[in-house]
Amino acid sequence: VTHTRPDTPNISSNALPFALAPRITVSPLGAASGDIALSLTCAPRLREGQRVQLILGDRQLAPDNITTPADTSLPTNLDFNLTDVPAGNHVVRLRVDGVDSIPVILDGTPPQPIFDPAQTLVVT
Repeated sequence: VTHTRPDTPNISSNALPFALAPRITVSPLGAASGDIALSLTCAPRLREGQRVQLILGDRQLAPDNITTPADTSLPTNLDFNLTDVPAGNHVVRLRVDGVDSIPVILDGTPPQPIFDPAQTLVVT
C-alpha cells in the first residue's frame, strides 16, 4: 500500500508474501506396485523458471516433462516416472516454489478432515 499526500514523499507499507497453493489432478489413481508413470495437471498454470517437485511419501521428484499449452484456459501438464513404488495409499502433493498443493478435504457430518481420494495414489 502506498499513501500519497500533496507536497510530501510517498509512504509505502512493508511487502507481504502471498502463497498460492496449486490445485492438482492425478492420473492414474490406482496402479500395481513397481514402476509407475504418473501424470498431473496443475492450476494455476506454471510459469517459466518456477521450481516444481512431486512429493510422494518421503520422495521428492522433479518432473520428467512439463507442458504448458498455448491455450491459457488449459492447465499445465506434468509427467513423472516413479520407480519401485511399494503397495499402499500414497498421498500426492505438488510443490511449486515452496508451496504445496492441499491434499486434505472436509467430508462427512460433521465435516472432518480426510486425505483427498482424488490426490491419493492407491498401489496394490
